[in-house]
Amino acid sequence: RYQDQVEIMSREKIIAREIRHGDLTSTVERLKTEQVSQKALVPYIETITKASRETGVDAGILAAQIMAESNGNPTARNDKTSTGQPSLGISQFQPATAKQYGVDVNDPHSSISGQARYMKDLLNQFGGDYAKALAAYNWGPSRVEKAVEKYGTDWMSKAPTETQAYVKKILSSSANGVAGAKIANATAEMLRAE
Repeated sequence: RYQDQVEIMSREKIIAREIRHGDLTSTVERLKTEQVSQKALVPYIETITKASRETGVDAGILAAQIMAESNGNPTARNDKTSTGQPSLGISQFQPATAKQYGVDVNDPHSSISGQARYMKDLLNQFGGDYAKALAAYNWGPSRVEKAVEKYGTDWMSKAPTETQAYVKKILSSSANGVAGAKIANATAEMLRAE
């Protein structure tokens, strides 16, 4: 796919730049970290694939989003949120959103299923725009709507730095390419088995 080729070329450019600037150590460490952290997704590949198939949300995006949210840690907890409510579990749900989607934040499979349903709703709300849907997942749908209404196509530059980095990381993440490929293979195997 063209997107996969772009992701591979982008990654190769980053590595080439790091090597040119003598930063090979950080390249090797980053690649080791990516490989180790992506292993955290292995127990959830089938759940991600199923959630993707049921909702139509891209499996690679879901996988990259999990890595951005919790690094694949099913017991992750973040108490530093803009709402003052903790974000919990592998998909980092706040209590009200978890309740709305019937998510048990202590069950990673429930969280991933809820994450996919929530992303489907956000994609519907934002006309299929993954950047806006991801920003809404991170920053809140009403904040994204207000930013789009006020700033138009420049809305992302007005989002918090954390949200900008979150969206960029997911959309350009190697997890999106690697985990997406693993999930695509798992999906193909599941479909053949059916």
